[in-house]
Order: sequence, then structure tokens, then C-alpha cells
Amino acid sequence: MYLIEAGETNRKIFYIASGLVRSFKIRVRQGQEEEVNTCFFFDGELTGSLYRSMSSIPADSYLQTLEPTRLWVTNASLLREVFKRYPQLYELSSDFDNQILTKCNAIPDMLRLPTARERYRFMLQHFPKLKRIKQKDIASFLGVGEQRLSKILHS
Repeated sequence: MYLIEAGETNRKIFYIASGLVRSFKIRVRQGQEEEVNTCFFFDGELTGSLYRSMSSIPADSYLQTLEPTRLWVTNASLLREVFKRYPQLYELSSDFDNQILTKCNAIPDMLRLPTARERYRFMLQHFPKLKRIKQKDIASFLGVGEQRLSKILHS
């Protein structure tokens, strides 16, 4: 199930009570569209962009559930009202975007690692629930083919 599609103006923020969500972009390579995973979100994590939802900026990527997922959903309008009544909560909201940014900003560092094996080790450290992610999605995230990932997993 898609929670957000690229290009749409989304006003929702999601708390994952249980489940698994991926963020991905579509890249065109040699005339073929290819999904490139950019981040994974698990139980107890928030996803969506508070900045984009509050500013009505269209999404630049997709959010999709990868397994049965229970979500708590709120919207930007409700958040604006809450922030007007309780300004101190606005400060806490920056923690939300920081949580996502911290997690997802580590990914470019991972992509600079010279070998797929090192990138996989990085992923194990930053995504401890890795076993819940399908190999094709891990391969896309690491920038390798499924066969290469299989060799890494079995060595």
C-alpha cells in the first residue's frame, strides 16, 4: 500500500505502531524505470516529512508498506492547531524531522563505502531489523544486483 506517492502534496505524518515502510525514488536507467530504495522505517518510528506537509511541498519520493502495517496518522492542519495552542510542542516537532534526517542522512555515508560488503555491514548496524526486508529491496538499497547480494550473504 502506498502512503505517499512522488509528486503529490501530502499532509500526513505517520507513526508506525507495527510494520515496515520503505521510502524509494524512481530512476530511469537505459530507458527502464527502476525503484531505488532510500530508507526503511520500522515499528515505533515516524515517517513522512513534517516540513513538506506543513509547507504543501510535493513529495519527492514514495512511501510504501512492505508488510501488514498499523499506522497512527495525523495531518498538517491538526498539527498547526496544536502548535498554536501549545507552542512548546513545536520545538518537539523538530525532533521528529531530526530523527528522520539523522537516520536517512547516514545513508550517503554508506554509499561512499567502497565495497558492497562494507555497505551491507553498515546496513546491519543502522537497520537492526534487516531480516524483515526482502533481498531485492536490500540489493536496491545497497546499489547491487540480487546475485551480488546473495554472494555477500553467503560468504
